[in-house]
Amino acid sequence: MLVARSYSSRTEDPAAAAREVAAGLAGMGGGTGQSAAVFFATRDYGPSLDRISREIASRAGIDSVVGCSAATVFGPADQPAGDRGISALAVSGIPQVERFFLPGLRGHSEEHGREIGRLVATGPDESATILLFADSYNLAPDELLSGIADTAGPVAVIGAGATEDGFAGETSVVGHGVSRSNAVAGLVLRGVAAMPVRSPVFSATEPWWTITAASANRVERLDELPALERVLESLPASLRENPDESLGRIQVALADAGSTDAPLLRPIVGADPDSGAVLVGDEVVPGMRLALAAPDPVVARRRLDDGLGRLAASGPPACLLYFQCALGGEAPYGHPGLDAAYLRRDLGELPVAGFSSYIAFAPHLGRNRFHHFSGLLAGLAPAGAISEEDLWGR
Repeated sequence: MLVARSYSSRTEDPAAAAREVAAGLAGMGGGTGQSAAVFFATRDYGPSLDRISREIASRAGIDSVVGCSAATVFGPADQPAGDRGISALAVSGIPQVERFFLPGLRGHSEEHGREIGRLVATGPDESATILLFADSYNLAPDELLSGIADTAGPVAVIGAGATEDGFAGETSVVGHGVSRSNAVAGLVLRGVAAMPVRSPVFSATEPWWTITAASANRVERLDELPALERVLESLPASLRENPDESLGRIQVALADAGSTDAPLLRPIVGADPDSGAVLVGDEVVPGMRLALAAPDPVVARRRLDDGLGRLAASGPPACLLYFQCALGGEAPYGHPGLDAAYLRRDLGELPVAGFSSYIAFAPHLGRNRFHHFSGLLAGLAPAGAISEEDLWGR
């Protein structure tokens, strides 16, 4: 049986805050099975991330501890801590935990993914979940997930990219008691499953086009016309006057051929006026569908509400990880703190920890994907307690 506890601190002194969080998680080590903890800390504690990790491991007796920097954190029964906070979640009763910490991420995402996958593949023949946190500035997400799939096969990946508040200029992850930028860290939890609930905060707008020519992340033609022409003609006249600036603020929805029910959201990262291509933040192939996307707090609230209902009906889980969509200080659901209120309403005082991030990892329609402009809840439960349909995402 999994047992979980979460704790958060806003104490200003980093050393005192580290001790406070460790004390709040005391007693979670030992007993049946193994224990693990994850924590997230804002910029105020940046130089002390390694100390927080060691305090939790030693004072709380936790077997494996990982964490990362965060712009804001989300803790038990409260709203995001804003400009200061540490949020932590500890779980005990895990059949087996393996920790990884891989520096030198830039240019080596696929290689690091294969190493993480080998850790899964060479372990006991038991279902597992990977919890993963990476330096967002040096991460190639598709390559990392591809490397994991190459060596581990179908194992669910849950996690997010580390964030910062815009002053540090770098993000950090923590593992093995060491804090680094340009790294990836995480845990392989054997005998544990995770149910992901994704709540996109942007919605596709009509029309949907079919990508009829593409290469890598270049959308060259939409319904046989130059992609840039299609996109610009769909914008209001005021935005067409300055396309370079306007395109940088536009997101698109991408869906596989034949369906637009569960698209992924991606930014437009550039354009090539000479060829008429639009560059998006993911690989695309002919046949895929594409539409422009816009913020939609009403639909986002409904998606969050529906997802929480599915999560509550599934068990509920032993605990939650929550990676809140970061939108530059905006409230993605229309009202600050609404997601925390929904969580308390549907799941009570279930242990929860998380942080705001621009990129999350979770299974989606049968394989691991990275997600932009979406909140992500993941409920952890013993393997077998979550159906395959819920495990691999909707």
